[in-house]
Amino acid sequence: MIHQILYLLSETFEKGIFVYFKDKIEDLFYDGHNKKNVKSVANKIMSLSGLREARKLDMFFSIITPFYIIIYESKKNLKLHNFLKYIIESYPLTNENKQLAEKNQ
Repeated sequence: MIHQILYLLSETFEKGIFVYFKDKIEDLFYDGHNKKNVKSVANKIMSLSGLREARKLDMFFSIITPFYIIIYESKKNLKLHNFLKYIIESYPLTNENKQLAEKNQ
């Protein structure tokens, strides 16, 4: 776990973690939301070496995306706010999340 965090810190050290993810989100923003691109965009935003796929997705959906949704909402940048919400709403569920969703229906 500590080894994985060191990779995250090494990749975000130069710009800082806030600017690192902000730049990635803004570089990958596209206006025409498309479910086919959602998984690709999320993976590109979280393209960090040294972290397992599950850890990246967990960080993306639990920490990164909710944080930036609030940031863009407070800055009245509704295009990026809605873009991130769309990614969360459209991202294909993992098998574990599908099972949880089915139980809650």
